[in-house]
Amino acid sequence: MPPTSAETDNLDFPTLALHLGITIFGTCAWLTGEWAGDYKKLSHPGFSLHKGLGICLALLILARLLYGVWGPEKCRWGHLIPLDLKAWIGSAVEDLQSLLKLEMPDRPRFWGLKGVVQLFGLLVFAWMALSGSLLFTYLEPGRRAHGFLRVIKEMHEIGHTLIPIFLALHLTGVLLDALWGQGKWRRVLFLEK
Repeated sequence: MPPTSAETDNLDFPTLALHLGITIFGTCAWLTGEWAGDYKKLSHPGFSLHKGLGICLALLILARLLYGVWGPEKCRWGHLIPLDLKAWIGSAVEDLQSLLKLEMPDRPRFWGLKGVVQLFGLLVFAWMALSGSLLFTYLEPGRRAHGFLRVIKEMHEIGHTLIPIFLALHLTGVLLDALWGQGKWRRVLFLEK
């Protein structure tokens, strides 16, 4: 197993900035998702706003994915995501058991329960960025979506249910982290180094 989170949790500025950007644009795009239904009309300000926020999010997700390939060693996906799936899931189960005993598990960022939640969020936001980009490219405002584009639109809308699930899990983790005095959330908001 990799070193504990206390040893590896110092992330660089680009990683923190990308996280903050994904948080802001992802939340704003999610919150404006209901307004995007006006794409069927000739006047579609809700769709235009949602589209703009979504494209910004897609670019930030792409930047984070690329930074995970070409960024510093400690921010690369090969370093963050464990390859031993059985040990990874086992550590997530151990983390759940620790939480039930009111103990805060100390694991690296992408290991155990923290890793499961973060990977879930990354996959959800990546799916939303990909499907949203397809809609941005092929959906014609003023017309209804048909065929394969309609399927993509429906699958994109599933993300509007998955995002609050991820946010609830992630924010619960941040809250537990703060209650146990870790204060890692301060680094994400650039309040401490």
